[in-house]
Amino acid sequence: MRYKILSILAIFSLSACSTVDGASEDLSSAWSSITNIGGDEALKDYTAVIYQHSQEPIANYSFQTMQVCHISNDGLSEEELLILIQKDYELAKRCWDMLLDYPSKDVRFFKEGSVEHEVLQEFEANKSNYAALFTQK
Repeated sequence: MRYKILSILAIFSLSACSTVDGASEDLSSAWSSITNIGGDEALKDYTAVIYQHSQEPIANYSFQTMQVCHISNDGLSEEELLILIQKDYELAKRCWDMLLDYPSKDVRFFKEGSVEHEVLQEFEANKSNYAALFTQK
């Protein structure tokens, strides 16, 4: 999520500095690529937060989720989830269930304005896309 914000700020800076006629076309294509990043970023952002939680002193459930889902510090990408599904469907299903249940274990996901709340909303909006991966086995 922070990469999106930085990218958007960079585009605004470029648009303010550009005076070439062709720059506006480049700007609009860059803007649409950023705003259409889609669901993969939602999964990566959400799982990156889980990874960060797993590094805290008392991190039982987040650590278990990180282990089961094989989450790295960058989060879990859609491609990595698909590979996990293909390698071990039952483990991937367990991972998915843990990802869906994770917010119930941590109140930070329900505090308005928190990073956790924002990534959860983004993930919730895209979770049906990830659930569909399980039927493409």
